[in-house]
Amino acid sequence: MIPENVGNGSFSRWPLASIFGILSVLLNVAAIGCLGEFSAAYQPGQMENWMEEMVAHPLGAAASAWLFEVGVLCLIPFALGVRRSLRGSRELAGVASSLIVAGALMNAAACLAPFIVARQVAGAAVAGDPSALLIGRVLLEWAISMDALFNLLFGFGLVLAGTAMWSSSHYGSLLPVLGVVAGLNTMVVVFQVDFPAAAHWLIVAGPLWLAWILGTSYRLIRPRG
Repeated sequence: MIPENVGNGSFSRWPLASIFGILSVLLNVAAIGCLGEFSAAYQPGQMENWMEEMVAHPLGAAASAWLFEVGVLCLIPFALGVRRSLRGSRELAGVASSLIVAGALMNAAACLAPFIVARQVAGAAVAGDPSALLIGRVLLEWAISMDALFNLLFGFGLVLAGTAMWSSSHYGSLLPVLGVVAGLNTMVVVFQVDFPAAAHWLIVAGPLWLAWILGTSYRLIRPRG
């Protein structure tokens, strides 16, 4: 169990959760950077183009998949730390944490699908092998579907976490609002399976929830007044 620090002027509960939150942000940003040469990644109806880009940029495809994988798993201890810090809204914080953890686990189960496709399938699919093309499409569709579900659960969790933060003066007045706004925008991305506009909405939602995680991570290690 992650230790707790108590006493006057002590840190918030589960201070290591803040480290996992910061790591999640850094890893996600790094993963996005690795996809800088990709225009079809996680875009509906672009599976063949995505595989062509994997063949052209195999290192970026592999690195982004692993960075997303570890980054999303870092959300789990972070969410548990947030739950423990919100003593005044335990039930609401518990539901929020459970949603974030569930979303992270589901997304983690599919984050490495693009890595597998890049290593084992993409080359043959681009060369015209129909079986490889089918397998690649299925795996990438699965990855996008799980990412969409993650955004729904994560977004709902952010809305509830932001609402729960209103009961704690330790989180100030900005973070609760940011959590709700980030959550509502993140939930829109659930439609990325069918609508490119929803996938592109991550340009708006992503910075919002990254900022919320960074702000919350700071508050988790900031001494209470």
